[in-house]
Amino acid sequence: MNNMVEVGDTVRDVITGFTGIVKVVVRWHHACNRIIVQPRDLEDKKANYVQATHTFDEPEIEILQKKTIVLSVTPETTNLKIGDLVKDTYTPFQGKIAVSCFSA
Repeated sequence: MNNMVEVGDTVRDVITGFTGIVKVVVRWHHACNRIIVQPRDLEDKKANYVQATHTFDEPEIEILQKKTIVLSVTPETTNLKIGDLVKDTYTPFQGKIAVSCFSA
């Protein structure tokens, strides 16, 4: 198994027990890598309120399952436009695109 944490992996923080899907991996050249994790469940199902992400040091992260979520598009190839109705691949949240942002 690849032991590098990647976007889309299901992980658990070994200190707190917090589990979720890796949303962002920040790889530092001279510091500890940081992993941003999104829980799978909504905090308030009636209001469709998405729980906040949490950030952990990579050495604290245990990979539970690789590639739980496989991204089907990359920002460079997406055809999404402002105003499109979309569904989040990490949670049941749905909404319209309000902002478009691409970064490297």
